[in-house]
Amino acid sequence: MTSPPTARPPPGLPGPPARSFRQWRLHGGGIRNTIANPRLRFVIICGQEVEQQIGHHPGGSLLALAADGTDDKGRIVAAPGRRPRLPNLTADETAHFRAYIEVGDLIGTGGPAVILAAARERGARDPSPAPDPPGRLTVPIQRAVPAHRTNADPAGYLVIYVDSGRQVLVIEHYRNDDLLTAVVEAAKATDGYASVLAAGLVGRLDHAAYLGRELARAEHALHSNARYRQNAAPG
Repeated sequence: MTSPPTARPPPGLPGPPARSFRQWRLHGGGIRNTIANPRLRFVIICGQEVEQQIGHHPGGSLLALAADGTDDKGRIVAAPGRRPRLPNLTADETAHFRAYIEVGDLIGTGGPAVILAAARERGARDPSPAPDPPGRLTVPIQRAVPAHRTNADPAGYLVIYVDSGRQVLVIEHYRNDDLLTAVVEAAKATDGYASVLAAGLVGRLDHAAYLGRELARAEHALHSNARYRQNAAPG
């Protein structure tokens, strides 16, 4: 619960039904984020619940929420915490959490082997995705369309190359009449495109997207000693 979070899930963790390792703070937003993912069907509470020293008991309160829900004031029934209230969570959201999320109790357990065994056991069951939670905003999925020919940017065009001797990316900006107007040198792709955008050297979103793609390729080549050749813009 409040043990230091792991930066990455331990190796061997099963797929989407049980894959999230993080510190937990019990609040309505955390519950709402959990039920928003239909593939997330299990929550395993593990680690040390050190906040019991000041009376919060987030692990015990979450177990109580799964077992008994909340009363009409949003208070978690039979929770051990000092202020186990979720006033911004609706009754329907609480019911959805209790119906479709299985909460496992490993409070006090921090050993990776035990936690992984519990995760594998649940992942092997691989339940079907839960239905959409109440009040969920439906977002339409759009299929990507083939990129069309990139139009000329009134701000000009960019030439990118790698200076491996000095370990920098070089970005040259030219007007559309081929006059060189600026040179930007950067050690990282992010610094390069941020500087180009700040200087107003790109005037179109498709050119900005192209710049980001090419600088990422150039940075990879810089660090891997591979050859970099700038690709033409789409179309």
